[in-house]
Amino acid sequence: MARAARRQPSATRREPRVPKRETSQETRSALLDATEAILRAEGAAAVTTTRVAKQAGLSVGTVYEYFPSKERLVMAVEERSWTGVTEKIMENAPALVQGKSPRDAARAIIAFCVSLLRERIELHGFTRDTEETRALRRQNVEKTARYMNAFFTSLGLVPTVAEPQFSVELAVVIVINATRLGTLYWSDRMDAGSFQDEVADMIVKHLFGPA
Repeated sequence: MARAARRQPSATRREPRVPKRETSQETRSALLDATEAILRAEGAAAVTTTRVAKQAGLSVGTVYEYFPSKERLVMAVEERSWTGVTEKIMENAPALVQGKSPRDAARAIIAFCVSLLRERIELHGFTRDTEETRALRRQNVEKTARYMNAFFTSLGLVPTVAEPQFSVELAVVIVINATRLGTLYWSDRMDAGSFQDEVADMIVKHLFGPA
């Protein structure tokens, strides 16, 4: 009599569930919103997968279905925030440049960028410098520089420097780092707007020469 086939033991390790297409974006957004709320209220040190899950009304397991670590979650919030900066610039550009000369319009946009970046820094703090964050920042700098270059061209402004694209990328980096220092040391000038105006004036003079 043939032996009954031995039952194979069930696998003890389950593969992560693939989120359903119709709900995945909503869930991802909810997790990012929850992370951002914690960042705003308590800072990066307070962000944990458990806190994020509780804030979003989801399980910790759901957090890991979308983000493998707390660091990736914070990076995703940072990336979304940077995309929001670019979108806000595009949304506000028409009103900011209305009735201004090209150079004054460029100054207004740069000053507006400083104010937006200050909001990001106050939300995220100073993120750690890792290989992943460097790659993400580089992509964001290049993307923002391309937009700014196209915007300057639409105003009829042509950089007088030898390498326009590189110079605009460098200008973006200078604005980012100047804003970081301004947030630390010159918050009173940032509140008054004089810091933004000073940075904008320096960048315009560098890119387009003296008036």
